Amino acid sequence: MKAIKLPRVRIILLMLCFLLAGKTAYLQNVGIGIAQPQTKLQVAGSFIAGTAFKGSASAPDPQNQLNMINGQTIRFENDSVARFYDPGGPAGNYLPGMTANVRCSSWVGNYGNAYLEITIESLQLGTGDSLKISDDFSQPFYRIGNTSLSSPVVIHSSSAQVNFNFQSNADASTGAGFSVKIRMMYPDINAGDNSYTTGYGMAFHSNDQSIRLGKLNQVPRGNRSVGIGDGAVASGANSISMGANSLASGSNSFAVGESSVASFSNAVAIGGFNEASGNAALALGPYSNATATQSIAMGGANAEAANSIAIGQSAVTEGSNTIALGAGTRAIARYSTTIGRFNFTSASENPSSWVDTDPLFTIGNGSSNNDRSNAFFVRKDGLIGIGTNSPASDLHIRQSSGGGLTLQNAADGNKWRIYSASGDNNLTFYNNANVEVADIHATTGAYNAISDARLKKNVQPLQQVLPLLMQLVPASYHFNWQAGADEKQIGLIAQEAHRLFPELVSYDSTKDLYKINYAGFSTVAIKAIQEQQSEIELLKSRLAAIEAKLRQ
Repeated sequence: MKAIKLPRVRIILLMLCFLLAGKTAYLQNVGIGIAQPQTKLQVAGSFIAGTAFKGSASAPDPQNQLNMINGQTIRFENDSVARFYDPGGPAGNYLPGMTANVRCSSWVGNYGNAYLEITIESLQLGTGDSLKISDDFSQPFYRIGNTSLSSPVVIHSSSAQVNFNFQSNADASTGAGFSVKIRMMYPDINAGDNSYTTGYGMAFHSNDQSIRLGKLNQVPRGNRSVGIGDGAVASGANSISMGANSLASGSNSFAVGESSVASFSNAVAIGGFNEASGNAALALGPYSNATATQSIAMGGANAEAANSIAIGQSAVTEGSNTIALGAGTRAIARYSTTIGRFNFTSASENPSSWVDTDPLFTIGNGSSNNDRSNAFFVRKDGLIGIGTNSPASDLHIRQSSGGGLTLQNAADGNKWRIYSASGDNNLTFYNNANVEVADIHATTGAYNAISDARLKKNVQPLQQVLPLLMQLVPASYHFNWQAGADEKQIGLIAQEAHRLFPELVSYDSTKDLYKINYAGFSTVAIKAIQEQQSEIELLKSRLAAIEAKLRQ
């Protein structure tokens, strides 16, 4: 709704013009509502400064003077002046139990700064009866009922559509009704304006409702715009520009900071030397550029694609719906996210379509624009690469020297490291002391345990094992989790083996489980074969002696 214009508005504006032109005219302090003003102009209370408007002074044409009709809606469209009455008309009372509507469509929306003047010329309503006025969103902004008016009431509305709803209840209390006049009000182009004020100061331009503080000759000016600062330009409708040489040229745009630019509708640039040139784009911090629709750039970044976010020095988004965070990061593939610094990118990445082999998430660890690399890489098909940008499996690790894969227990710090060795390319295992203990042969897949004499101490030969070995009871069995029809396993019972060969049986106290080192039994078997072979050799020598005696 617009405020009611007061007769003294032009007087106040004239005073302001004289005060702003202080170098050519001199006035004593002026007070309105105050006896001893302390400044050139001092107002006690509020005052209104606005555009001068005018409307038709003629009475409505006969076709634009209508009675409301019970249960129906009548319309006025684009007429400069009209009048309607309650359903009873101007000559009689309305009846109980009535509902009637009037709709004024497109009165204001197509006429720029025009507004609708609603004058309730007369009104007498019975108990429980009411007249309601609503905007184009059906939000009431004026209600009156159970009363009569002694003088007209004037209401101003800038809504593109105004709805009037009258209701009378079913009782016998009625009234003479009402008369409502509707008039289009247009800016008075002959009223004059200080549009060409120059120099420095503060100015309100009534013809476009704009405000300027600082250098006053910055044009063009947007309707209802605000420009503050030396060289600040707010040329978009409803725009705000603050700071030296700032520019808000998009409708409903907002530019704050030296040389900041908001050049598209609903764009926001804050912080100095920023540019928000996409629809609803946001640029924050110095030297940030958000140049695409609904893009966001912060901290010296460049958001060049729609619906993208770039944060950090020289971070760039080139694909739609992407995110780039960090220093020098780039997000090219659509829907991708990049963090860290100076990530590696490929020229084949697609900025507008989903491609399975394109990156989905990347952590960059490069050092400069000419030395880009990735620490972590996830493709859109789910493959993950660590140290590689071309993963060939679900998890592909390209290790560095001394790298590999480490599995560590969080409770006690114990760990295993698995490493792909250079040279022989064997898969190597390291123990908690980071000493190689075994590997798997790259060609045959054979498991090789470390047995170098240089890694051993307290070496003692095995004592006789054959009698102990003969006490072992090999068995076939099912594990508890197997079904009866599953294939049986062959092995030893750990508790029985522990009694005979404790070195080859270990006990896991955390899980209360016994485990057997079956590979160690190969050494026991060798020792047993040696003992058995000694017995065979002894028997062979005895047999040879017996055979020699028999031949004599």
